[in-house]
Amino acid sequence: MNRTSPRTSHRTSHRTGHVAAHVTAHLTGRHDDERGDVPGWVLVTVMSAGIVAVLLGVAKEELSDILTTALRSVTP
Repeated sequence: MNRTSPRTSHRTSHRTGHVAAHVTAHLTGRHDDERGDVPGWVLVTVMSAGIVAVLLGVAKEELSDILTTALRSVTP
C-alpha cells in the first residue's frame, strides 16, 4: 500500500492552493500584494486638505465676510 503521509499531503494541498490563488489573481488582474500603493482614504484626505488650503488662500476674506454676515443674522 503506497500512502502519503499527512504531512506531505498537507504540503501538497497548500502548494496547490497557493498556485491556484496566484493563477486566479493573474487572470483577473487582482493582486493582494500591492503594499506600495497609497490607500484611497489617505489620498482623499490629502486632496481634501489641499483643496481647503487653496480655498482659504484665495478667498479667506470673502469666506470670513460670509460667516460674519451669517452669524450676525441669527437672532439670540
